[in-house]
Amino acid sequence: MRARKEAQRCLANTLLLKPEDVGTFAEVGGVNKFVDAFKANVSTCDADDDFLLGRIGFLLTAAKGLVVERLVNEDNIPKYVTNVCSVYYLEG
Repeated sequence: MRARKEAQRCLANTLLLKPEDVGTFAEVGGVNKFVDAFKANVSTCDADDDFLLGRIGFLLTAAKGLVVERLVNEDNIPKYVTNVCSVYYLEG
C-alpha cells in the first residue's frame, strides 16, 4: 500500500512539473487507471488516497481539453467528487 501511495505522489509531482505530459499520460491509458482508482476509492474514506487522487485529478484537469470533457461527460467524475466531499463534510 505504501508503494502505491509513493507512486501516486511521483505521478502527481510529474504532472505538476511537466503539465505537457498529460497528453502522454492519457495516451498510455493513465486516465482510465485514474478513473478506476478514483471510483474505487470513493467508499474507502482514506484521506491520503483522497488527497493524492484529488491532486492527480486536479492536475489532469488544470489545462482544459479532451481529458476534462472525458472525465465529465463519459466518466461522470463530478458525481464521485460529490460523494467524497459528502463523506468528509456531512459525516464529519
